[in-house]
Amino acid sequence: MNQLERIAFKVGRDLVFVGIQDVVLVEAENIYCRVVLTTGESLLVSNTMHSIERLLSFSHFFKVHRSYIVNLQCVVRYNRSDGELYLNGRTDAVPVSRAIKPMFEQLILSDRFALVFKDDAH
Repeated sequence: MNQLERIAFKVGRDLVFVGIQDVVLVEAENIYCRVVLTTGESLLVSNTMHSIERLLSFSHFFKVHRSYIVNLQCVVRYNRSDGELYLNGRTDAVPVSRAIKPMFEQLILSDRFALVFKDDAH
C-alpha cells in the first residue's frame, strides 16, 4: 500500500511540505486552518478543513469535532465524562463533539486503535 508520507500546506504564496507524522492537530480558524506540529510550531494555512481531512483520511487521523482533526498517535489522555482529548506536548484540551463521541470511543477501544501504536513501534 502506498501511503502518503508528506503533505503540502498553502502558507501565503508558499507551499510548505510537512511529514504526516509531524502533524499533531489541525484546527479550523475561520476560512483558514491552524496546523500544529510536534515541534510546537504552528502554521496558519489556507487549505480548507475538508481538503486536509481528505488528505489525512488514510493515516492515523480522526476528525473529533467539526473544527478539529487529531493525530491518534499523539493522544495521551481522553476524559470520557467531559469528552476532551489531551495530546502530546499540549496542555489545552481538544473537544470531542457529542455526535462523534460514540464513534470515537468505539474506535479507541477497538483493535484498530491498538494497531496505531503497534505500527508506530516498528
